[in-house]
Amino acid sequence: MTTHASRQPDFAHVRLSGPDALVSAVPYLLGFHPYQSVVVVWTSPSKSRIVLTMRSDLLGVEVSDRPAMLENLVEMLFVPVPRLPADAVPFIMVFSDGAPVSSVTDRDESLPESDLVAVLLRRLDEAGRRAGDVLCVQGDRWWSYLCSDADCCDLCGTVIDPSVRLEVEAQFVVAGSAPLASRDELLAEVAAAPAAAVRRMRTLISGTGVWATTTRGVPAPLSKELRVRCWTAMSGVVADPAAVTLDDQALLLAGLRDLWLRDAFISLAVRTRSDGLCELLARTVSLAPRHFVASSATTLGLLRYLSGDGARAWVALDRARTEDRDYSLATLVSTALAGGMPPAVMREVFGSLDPDDLRLGRVA
Repeated sequence: MTTHASRQPDFAHVRLSGPDALVSAVPYLLGFHPYQSVVVVWTSPSKSRIVLTMRSDLLGVEVSDRPAMLENLVEMLFVPVPRLPADAVPFIMVFSDGAPVSSVTDRDESLPESDLVAVLLRRLDEAGRRAGDVLCVQGDRWWSYLCSDADCCDLCGTVIDPSVRLEVEAQFVVAGSAPLASRDELLAEVAAAPAAAVRRMRTLISGTGVWATTTRGVPAPLSKELRVRCWTAMSGVVADPAAVTLDDQALLLAGLRDLWLRDAFISLAVRTRSDGLCELLARTVSLAPRHFVASSATTLGLLRYLSGDGARAWVALDRARTEDRDYSLATLVSTALAGGMPPAVMREVFGSLDPDDLRLGRVA
């Protein structure tokens, strides 16, 4: 599941009005075009803004497992609800790529995932909330599950106004956003590099004096001299990601396995807000040998989360937990994401800590 607030601060300047605009905005809010997904966009009328965007897959479920899947999916989608503003209104969208709805004579029976929608609406009612609308989206058309007026929502659906879609896309482009074609492209950003490239990085890390393995899952402590070298490289990475060399990345990976250096790096990154840092970290995660993936991927996931990019945060955290499911910071950040905790809360925590105090262990 993907959970996140608006992905960029500049999104506050994007204005959305009506179903056509909201549907057109979803790929930009997520960072990719959804496929066989349920998306929930929570808006706050009093604040005139989107406060949370959530997405879950609707793929790969056997018919016999469907009731349990529906309950589990709804449970996940409702975890953040108690933390949302009292006036928050959900807009639910089912992105389906099945047979066109217009090919079936009975519109109500033809809308896909109707059983899921029924469970969601029931839970909303139990929570004392109402959906702003519930839409089925196929290509450039949408249907409302809540509308029974044939004159309003006919079998052919409502075609998204091209001028509205163009206006929404233009606003997001100006805000600096361009969605990827699918979530698979997000996965590719942190997927392991070719084996030869990973072996080369392992050699570079070993050359620093750090063992590329662990003893019972615990990395050996860095020497005082090596900690200084690692921190110098890590500070340089934040200051100028474009100038980083492979040797710098090797020291970065070594340093991120030291919990104090890792947290100091995160604090420095939050204070600096360096352009290109997350992209450099994603490339570094791809090059990381096995025992260096969890620390680097979790750091990337946390920084993505703090920037509001929940989709990429989940991808990085999934990579971290694949290598080490017990990595505590990955669990913490995943819990915050699943619970809809605003990134500003954790950003304030890391931003308030002094990087030098952290790296020297002077913070309790």
